[in-house]
Amino acid sequence: IITALNEFIEADHHQEEQRWESLAEKMATELRGLQGIEIRIEAGGERNRAATVFVRLLDHSEVDVAAVAKSLRQEDPRIFVGTDHLDVSSITLNPMCLSDDEAQYVVDRLKSRLS
Repeated sequence: IITALNEFIEADHHQEEQRWESLAEKMATELRGLQGIEIRIEAGGERNRAATVFVRLLDHSEVDVAAVAKSLRQEDPRIFVGTDHLDVSSITLNPMCLSDDEAQYVVDRLKSRLS
């Protein structure tokens, strides 16, 4: 535990936050070309340390959006998206624990579900 704490203290948190913001922007840019969705990025802050991509499915019900989230979770490997905003037909993508390749995989799989 002491080693983990020391690594956390020594980490460049500003650099991590910039990386997450950049990755969120890349994910959002890839998704913006899809018809029927609205994309916005919420900067990291008190609620979430990392920038978060909000994907709002226009003309979809809460049930439809929940089905998209569920279908991603059933993939192999499983993809978990945020479902706190289903009431406004939105899911969220948080790049905090993703590599560049993993973020691209998430985007590709989401695009396949929405196309």
